Amino acid sequence: MLRRKLLILLVLLVLVIPTVVQAQDGVSIDCDDGTSISNGVEFQLANLVAGETYRVTAIGLNGFDTVMAVVDGDGNGLCNDDAEDAEGYAVDLPTTGAVEASSLSSQITFENTSSSKRETAAFSVVVGGFGGASGEFVLIVEGMTLTEGEDEGYDPVGVGINDAMVASEVPLSVYMISASSALDPAIYMVNADGDIVEDADGNPVFCDDAGNEELCFNTGASLDGSSVTLSRGELQANDFDALLALPFGEDASGIYVNYLLTSYEQQGQGDYVVVFHAGVGEGAGGSGGSGGGLPPARGGQGGGGSGEIAGGVAVQCDNGTSFNNGVEVIISQMRSGFTYTATAVGINGFDPVLAVLDENRNGLCNDDDRNAASYSASLPTTGTVGASGLSSQVRFDQNSREAFADVSLVVGGFGDQTGEFLLILEGMAVTSGDNAGDPFLVQVTQPMVDSGVPLTVYMLTRGTSGVDPYIYMLDGNGDPLQDSDGNDVFCDDAGTTSCYGASVPLDNYTVTINTGTLPGWQYDSMLSLPLDAFNFTPDELNYLTYMMTSFGGSEGQYLLVFHVGTAE
Repeated sequence: MLRRKLLILLVLLVLVIPTVVQAQDGVSIDCDDGTSISNGVEFQLANLVAGETYRVTAIGLNGFDTVMAVVDGDGNGLCNDDAEDAEGYAVDLPTTGAVEASSLSSQITFENTSSSKRETAAFSVVVGGFGGASGEFVLIVEGMTLTEGEDEGYDPVGVGINDAMVASEVPLSVYMISASSALDPAIYMVNADGDIVEDADGNPVFCDDAGNEELCFNTGASLDGSSVTLSRGELQANDFDALLALPFGEDASGIYVNYLLTSYEQQGQGDYVVVFHAGVGEGAGGSGGSGGGLPPARGGQGGGGSGEIAGGVAVQCDNGTSFNNGVEVIISQMRSGFTYTATAVGINGFDPVLAVLDENRNGLCNDDDRNAASYSASLPTTGTVGASGLSSQVRFDQNSREAFADVSLVVGGFGDQTGEFLLILEGMAVTSGDNAGDPFLVQVTQPMVDSGVPLTVYMLTRGTSGVDPYIYMLDGNGDPLQDSDGNDVFCDDAGTTSCYGASVPLDNYTVTINTGTLPGWQYDSMLSLPLDAFNFTPDELNYLTYMMTSFGGSEGQYLLVFHVGTAE
């Protein structure tokens, strides 16, 4: 797993307030100057070596005005719209034809400044259309080098496919063009385990020499005679350079396509340039990776109509604090004899109040807790959530006479304030005695639906635990929940095809708790589902049921995080 260091960006651009919200219709990012990206495509680059300078440039085709952001593993970064230094950039490639230089091009230059010269880091580049415009673009990445050292002879990259890309009907193309005579580029498409992807006939998806039917899948055209114009001049491609151009179907939205950029038999070394050609159209929306609708929540019988469901949960605390817009998360059949910590962290100034209640609705309330003031997070659906003195926290155990009992965590806004929050639960573990796993029920309220915030659940491996997180949902009969197309609603590894709905790999994200910063990794899980995808029953209590377990019987501690919104 790659360790991450803060990227120091070398150009004076516009600071990002990176929501970096991964929706199926495109990544969203807000910038300090009011510029925003609403239909972005995310390109994840890894193995960037300490002390090296990199430059990314986005050029629109046919007048398309690109907006670009670079975001590091901590959720910090920069935006850029029109960059003077990018005005001379152009390409002439098989999938684009001649693309002339444009004053609308975007560019960012940055450096991985890890204190160790052997340190590598990962970052995300997000490209969208100014004002949400649709069109095609190329993204050029300079500074890439294959060595025998830090990058181990290969560079992994990934691209998140979303509805906007699918709607554009532009195949995703990846070019690897050598800038050194000693390097013979090769591109391999790989799965989440690093294994080479094969088509239905067992043919590996790779390209060594573009245009050579024996050495390149879906061969296309040779790159001999193609070119990329950079600040240092024109880089001519040749027939040893590589290209993978692959169309994707309507069901591709929500998956990540992973590539390894390397050399023929991993023998060559030297500099190279990567070029992506992609498009963004008008996003088609949708609720899950399959596009299917979701059935009624637990406790409802369907029908739904336009009537409202139950309102927020009301709590009256002994100290006089109260709220009426609470969100309730029930830990079903919690084991006695163990101590747990629940923490509510508000987003964008939201002041949460937290209550922990037993089955008789007795328990503890907390508003502002100094022990929670250091909690923070950087997650795909929230962006950076800073530490706050308004955060609430309760330490508790299940001390009933029963070995197992339900415990409710209820979060509301101080003074019935509305907004978004994270609910972080520590002390959970997958063990051999859990049977199916740890069940959680979320009571869905009308204020949650009205907020428009998808309900997201993250399951992160804790410390050196060997657990491989796995989340799946249950229907009202206790069976695995399926959408209308018969697809199970589950997530094993976020950002892969083994995860329903919109998700990204979590190895660039973190959650900070009282013991320090917990980094995500490639096997962690997330389920993010818009609540309007479900059919709730009016005037009743409606619950969504999640089962937290592990893949392959692995055991260990995990951190659970809910991202929730509540409106009036």
